[in-house]
Amino acid sequence: MYDEDGSNTLSKQEVINMIQAYYRLLGPDVSRSPVEIANDLFKKMDLDKDDSVTYEEFASVAKRDPTVLEILNPKA
Repeated sequence: MYDEDGSNTLSKQEVINMIQAYYRLLGPDVSRSPVEIANDLFKKMDLDKDDSVTYEEFASVAKRDPTVLEILNPKA
């Protein structure tokens, strides 16, 4: 996971940082900004709507969402 502060959860800002890092590595998706993608992804992953994403929530969504899978396994 991309847990920058060691809280064992992802904040919305950490998800934004993750997407922005992905864009820097592989180039932008010109149809949407990194913040838009991160916000949509965070909404999908925050299953209990507590403004943080646990490993379990992350893993659950990563197994079925192509956006998360692409971030975790980018095609260079």
